[in-house]
Amino acid sequence: MGLPQAHQTYKDIINKYAEQKDEVAIAKARVNYLNAYAADINKKAEQHLKE
Repeated sequence: MGLPQAHQTYKDIINKYAEQKDEVAIAKARVNYLNAYAADINKKAEQHLKE
């Protein structure tokens, strides 16, 4: 599963299963991790292109 698909899956879990507090908390944490990971990759790519 690619990053966009994983991100969307976690967002779907958050939206569809809001009453499942523990699972939603895990999904939110993973979305935050994926966002940070993607930002880090983009930053590294930009730095590499500047070299």
